[in-house]
Amino acid sequence: MFCFFRNTLIFIIAIPFLYWSCRKAESPVSDSPNKAVNEWIETVMRKNYLWYEDIPSSSSLDYNSAPETFFTSLLSEREKEETGNIYSRIVKIENPNSKTITNATDSYGFEFSLYGASLPSENENRLIYIGKVQYVLPDSPAADAGLLRGDFILSIDNQTINLDNYNLLYRGGQAVFKIGRYDESTQQIKETRTVTIPASRTVNNNPIYLCTTYETNVGKVGYLVYNHFSVGINSSHDTAYDNALREAILKLKSENINKLILDLRYNTGGALSTCILLASMLVHENNYNDLFCIQTYNDLQSPNEIRYFFSPEYIQNGANLNLSELYVLTSNWTASASETLINCLRPYMNIVTIGKTTEGKNVGSSYFYSEQFGYYLQPITYKIRNSLQETGNPSGITPSFIADDSFVDVKELGASNELLLQTALQIIEGDFPVVKSGNLENNSVSKLFQTHINSFLNHP
Repeated sequence: MFCFFRNTLIFIIAIPFLYWSCRKAESPVSDSPNKAVNEWIETVMRKNYLWYEDIPSSSSLDYNSAPETFFTSLLSEREKEETGNIYSRIVKIENPNSKTITNATDSYGFEFSLYGASLPSENENRLIYIGKVQYVLPDSPAADAGLLRGDFILSIDNQTINLDNYNLLYRGGQAVFKIGRYDESTQQIKETRTVTIPASRTVNNNPIYLCTTYETNVGKVGYLVYNHFSVGINSSHDTAYDNALREAILKLKSENINKLILDLRYNTGGALSTCILLASMLVHENNYNDLFCIQTYNDLQSPNEIRYFFSPEYIQNGANLNLSELYVLTSNWTASASETLINCLRPYMNIVTIGKTTEGKNVGSSYFYSEQFGYYLQPITYKIRNSLQETGNPSGITPSFIADDSFVDVKELGASNELLLQTALQIIEGDFPVVKSGNLENNSVSKLFQTHINSFLNHP
């Protein structure tokens, strides 16, 4: 899990699905466990890291430090300067039989954001948080408990949410959540009910969250909520999710849609192969065999550039929508493969983005695993460019139309009056509204939450 800090008051928790490919590196043998794993880390990084030239000389490295510390000491300042963040990572594999990224996980089965506020001055170094439910997965403990999109989780088992316990929102035993909803008339979060959520369990996180259509004055419009670019439940062994994507596009094709709204608000990225698959199903068939994107590695790789083209071979038993324009819903979660799709389709069609500025991840990573040491590395190893040689902006993709639902009483995804979907449908019908947006970044979050905070201080 990763925290993306948007400013001093707002924290957004997301489950990223980063670009990755599998390359196995040989591990050197050494008498010292730390020294041995660090030598392996250094070998992988000096060969594959995009900014390998910036790795300090061996004489200045501490080979006896913890592998996580050693890995961080190799990273270039340019990674943050050029991408806006540090995306390279190292992970210790606790279960040696589980070496792959999977999308069926032990969880309560809902995605959430965290909003934090300081306690009063005598506790100025403490923060408490409120979780906002973004969506609930079907057949999950959260669905069983009746948790809804837009619910604010005010407490867990009557304890305020803090840095020590926020992970309990992901998984755990049966728990009691105190729930609130945002009241637009008073601009307050009001407590509404208490729910008992069953213990976490394995939940299938199918990226096809919703696929439906709407009748408009310009014909039938398709709507696809697509939450991560994943080949399958176990990305190295099956293609179940790619096949589900093919079926979804085929369904939209059979219903004769003439426009598509693609909801990537909660899509933090994933497999580049799936990104190319979706692009090939969206672009006009006249563009088959045209260049989709260019992967550029460091100059130690041979070849150090890989080109990917639109191709009907990706589609198989799916369909092609032959779009000349695409409407994409975005947020500051939208990243990586999602941004690649937008950036690399732009030379071939008009793309209208609606929502908030995206993450700004214009790079990808590769996966290196050592059975000997039980670590995998995922350093940034390449940049992505479109057919015009343009990389994504590290500041993110600025939406064509800003729509922010941070502080409105949000509706369920797919509801025709859900803010971003409603805005897209209005634009498609030729009505360019003054978008009703929450102004979370411009409000004092602590003031909005103060009533809630005081209630817990007075009634612990």
